[in-house]
Amino acid sequence: MNYKIFLRDLVDSFNPSKYHILIDDKFGQILKFFFCALFLFLVVASILFIPKLVIMPFQVEKEFSKFTEFSIDAKITTSDAVNLGFITIDTGMEEIPNTKGLFINNDTLQVNLLPFGLGKNQAKLDDLKDLSRNRKTVKINLLLGMILLLPYIFILIYVYSAIKFLLLALIVGSFVVVATRTLKGVVKARVVLKTALYATPILMLELLFQVFAQSWYINTLLPFILYLMFVIIITVILGKEHRVRSHHRKHKPRKYEEEEEEEIDPDLFANTRFGKQGSSGNAGSVDMSTLQRDLEKNRIR
Repeated sequence: MNYKIFLRDLVDSFNPSKYHILIDDKFGQILKFFFCALFLFLVVASILFIPKLVIMPFQVEKEFSKFTEFSIDAKITTSDAVNLGFITIDTGMEEIPNTKGLFINNDTLQVNLLPFGLGKNQAKLDDLKDLSRNRKTVKINLLLGMILLLPYIFILIYVYSAIKFLLLALIVGSFVVVATRTLKGVVKARVVLKTALYATPILMLELLFQVFAQSWYINTLLPFILYLMFVIIITVILGKEHRVRSHHRKHKPRKYEEEEEEEIDPDLFANTRFGKQGSSGNAGSVDMSTLQRDLEKNRIR
């Protein structure tokens, strides 16, 4: 999708006066716009969330300092490798293999989530037994774990948000169609659905609000209310425009298929002197080329 067209449509999606143009697009193009807009909003939200992500390990360390004792002493023994999704536990293996995910043997925890071994990290289990005494280790591993999990978290949030916003657009569009027709309004379901899809950037504001606000009323309910009101307003505007166009078509003057015949000159042969030859007797003086032009001019063949 051309980024200039995408940015123009993104700006226009917040402008009610542009929807009579936007709804002319096909559903495929609108869905492409939706997924691109969601990706952009999620990237911006991720960038805005970086300061909180950096501060979080220090906050955890500060909170851990309030514990007088926080120890984990779990003894695990396996007869063979235990595979639990991306977690592998094998206490009988001395050397840790270069496997993806989390690997635990009798004394080491390895985190290897990124391709090509990028960001691979190991920690001794003894350092994790008493977390209150190893706050620095907890902070470093927590920060590293969050960084390694970011790509997976991004993908999960993208898929979850896409399904959520598409369902909300379908529900709101259906509600507006039913409400409009119940009130004897005239609206096409196709037009309302396109409007609901193009207005989804208002719902996506939720991703940005969640960075700054913790209240569910602000970061979730407020964008939904704004979105619902916006779709209703656009539907009313498009309904009025539809009635105006229908009124004009109904009272438009009838066009005749045949044009009004031009008035024929009563003296067709004035230039040729053809009508005067009986009185003058000059039959040889008739100009045939002028006669032919006069005949064609007056549509006589």
